[in-house]
Amino acid sequence: MQKYHIAPPELENNNLEPAINRLCCHRWWFKKIKTLRAQALDNLAHNIELVHKHRSCYAGDYVVKLKRKQKTQTRKYLESKLIINECGDYPYSLTVGSELIIVFLKNIFISAEKTGLINKMVANHKVID
Repeated sequence: MQKYHIAPPELENNNLEPAINRLCCHRWWFKKIKTLRAQALDNLAHNIELVHKHRSCYAGDYVVKLKRKQKTQTRKYLESKLIINECGDYPYSLTVGSELIIVFLKNIFISAEKTGLINKMVANHKVID
């Protein structure tokens, strides 16, 4: 694991069982290996100068295509699932539900900005070292 810079799962309350379960889980390994692959390919793109300010700033084409594919798959999954509120109203796809939540949160943020609540929260924020 050290050779590939994969951090072992953290212990929760000195309990080994969840950490061992993660180490035995193919999904956990797949996610770690997929992340390593993306990082290696991005580093390679930087090293062979496929990523620079005149060509593809910050991210290589492969990584950008991978993210777009991931977003498309996520959207398809969300569209295929339906939710119904506790009143039994018309079922919404999770896409519509997530968009409604985003609009709701944006409205809350805009209201907080108008009332100056955001500035007060930022002014009262303390950084703990």
